[in-house]
Amino acid sequence: KKKRNILGKKNSKDPTKIVGSAAHHQLEAEIANSAVTVIKNKKDVLPLTHCKKMLVALPYKNEKPAVELAIRRLKHADLQVDYMLYGEDTSEKEIRKKVGYYDSVLCISEIINTKHLKSSHYMTRVPTQMMQATASQKKTGIIMSIANPNDVAHYNDADAIIAVYGNTGMD
Repeated sequence: KKKRNILGKKNSKDPTKIVGSAAHHQLEAEIANSAVTVIKNKKDVLPLTHCKKMLVALPYKNEKPAVELAIRRLKHADLQVDYMLYGEDTSEKEIRKKVGYYDSVLCISEIINTKHLKSSHYMTRVPTQMMQATASQKKTGIIMSIANPNDVAHYNDADAIIAVYGNTGMD
């Protein structure tokens, strides 16, 4: 506080009038938008204006509220969105069956450490199989890589890849 010359000074602004205000929400949106990088957008599938039924697959249930919020802000009125949690026991057969019902699949990839990068680890295996299934069934496949987006090279079959930096606090 001494270095920043704020020692002993009172904040003249009431935080209850700042947090949650329209200006605060605008700043949040600007920060969030600058943290998103579109790495791949084959055939201009983004934005998803053509999508009618989307499956969002994610590895942790604590992420669902943040993903639901984002989808509510992005989706058009006619878009049906369903969610699927995936894990070690998710099979390729289950993936192919699920993908068959939707025209687009958004798969969240969250690689936290190097062991998750092994192609046999479910954190890489499931998103890879999801993108293979979307490609073979002529569906739209999108990877959203959160946390450390050093996994995006695994997903050759994805139509779009989005890297989102700074997911801390999403839950």
